[in-house]
Amino acid sequence: MIGLGIIAIGLFLTNKIFNLKVLTISEMLEKRYNSQTRLISALVSVIYTFMLTVTQVIGMGTILHVLAGWNLTISMIVGVGSFYFIQY
Repeated sequence: MIGLGIIAIGLFLTNKIFNLKVLTISEMLEKRYNSQTRLISALVSVIYTFMLTVTQVIGMGTILHVLAGWNLTISMIVGVGSFYFIQY
């Protein structure tokens, strides 16, 4: 279902968004409504990103906890540490 939504956006909304000359959804909302809407959108994005990050850390920790039998907190720290090690 998500794929169909992306295709629909690509077919019907791409030109409208491109003509607005914006890079983010927050900028688009500011042009459409006002600067307060942009701030609210940015705050929602930050909260959502934080929630995703926390969920991923808990997921990594749980997997290591089950597979290695380590303490959950240690598993989360090792999971995040290994992720950063791979990234950099």
